[in-house]
Amino acid sequence: MIDDPTGPAPALAVLRSSLAVDDALTRLDGAMADQARHLATLTALSARIAALTGSDGAVSPYRQGRLKTLQLRYTATEKLLDKARQTLDEDRAAYRAALTLGRESLCRHAILLAELRAGQDSQIRKNAGLCRALERQFHRQCDSVPISAPDTAASGFDVPEGSYDYISIGLSRFLDMLGRLDHCLSMDPAYACDGARYRPVSFLEIGCGPGHILELARTCGICRFGTCTGFDINPQAIALGRAAFDLGDAVTVGDALEHDYSQAEVIYSFRPFSNPDLQSRLEARLAETMRPGAYLIAPMPLDLDRHGVLTPVDRAAEIWRKSG
Repeated sequence: MIDDPTGPAPALAVLRSSLAVDDALTRLDGAMADQARHLATLTALSARIAALTGSDGAVSPYRQGRLKTLQLRYTATEKLLDKARQTLDEDRAAYRAALTLGRESLCRHAILLAELRAGQDSQIRKNAGLCRALERQFHRQCDSVPISAPDTAASGFDVPEGSYDYISIGLSRFLDMLGRLDHCLSMDPAYACDGARYRPVSFLEIGCGPGHILELARTCGICRFGTCTGFDINPQAIALGRAAFDLGDAVTVGDALEHDYSQAEVIYSFRPFSNPDLQSRLEARLAETMRPGAYLIAPMPLDLDRHGVLTPVDRAAEIWRKSG
């Protein structure tokens, strides 16, 4: 655990200790280089002094001046070497101390990372559990609607050929997409608003089915949705959503290939067509009729990149923005 909660942030402490070790090592390298240089100088001076001295130790008069100069330089270099050795000892001790502090800082950081990972794993499990419970509650709420309710009279609907029946995307994944969309909107000058991250925006879901995702979008509070609407070609699903989630006129029966998408500022479309030609027509219509500056969240698209007016702003979340 971190002993001093008032101290610097653990990551900053690791950085500081790493820099301290680097500085200490640089000084140690310099001290070792100084000592080696002085030793080399002493060796060279010793050789020159020996060359001036005869085998009997006698020095000719004309060489005595040069010898005296070399001996003075030798004595001065010895003092420099002693000082370099002292500095080397001090720098070596400072390096050891920096290493010790660095190890302690890394250990504290490793412990903190382990605690963070454990906390993240726990949070992921909690979020997954909440999403499972919420998904189950959505289904239970739909199942609780009486079959004889007036709005559910449109029974026996057949899904058109080339279309998928309603399949809700994983709730956790959808919430992550909303979080990324929230960031995009907060950075977009076109949606700027004084005193808030961005102004309220309108949300439209294509193929909303009974409204699981629509209900989540309007109640989770991740994005500032002013209105949340959706449509589906299945009138039975729309009737079920109105009865189960009190969506009222927020959901309507409609055809994705004929809808005008110019009114929505955020559009969500989770691959409603199994037929590639139909999906291609939908993506072309979106690119054509979306208002400039509008956002499209489209998991599993066919080929949105072929439409130059649609710019990917978050590949991971599969979010596009129409230019303009």
